[in-house]
Amino acid sequence: METQYTIDVICTPGRPLATWTLNGKRHNDTIKVEPGDKLVFKFQDPAGTPLNDMTECMLMSGAMDAEDGDSPFTVVTPYRLADNDGQVTVAKLKKGLWGFSIAIVDKQPVNHNGRKSAFYFLPDPELQVGSNGGD
Repeated sequence: METQYTIDVICTPGRPLATWTLNGKRHNDTIKVEPGDKLVFKFQDPAGTPLNDMTECMLMSGAMDAEDGDSPFTVVTPYRLADNDGQVTVAKLKKGLWGFSIAIVDKQPVNHNGRKSAFYFLPDPELQVGSNGGD
């Protein structure tokens, strides 16, 4: 059975490195999923307010010890998450350990010293595909 996971990406003004939670809970760096599962990325500030205008958000991935390919998803990376409402599906036959990162541009940042854009980066969470999911 396919499972949907929500990954909240937290962008703090003045701090370029974003943090994340999985289904509302702090998590270690590895997300265990099965082929066909869906990841939904939501971008917010530390108070839980969605980013105003996340017009550019690129998902990048690469195999760490995975069987083949350069993306564990049904889309080729780099991929604009805004093109599919922040959602990607884990591909069939892409088992193994994958790393991914996300580059974010918030074009209307709140509390960012009057600047017109804020830039964030979520480095290297890992995706373990074919691990019975749930974590």
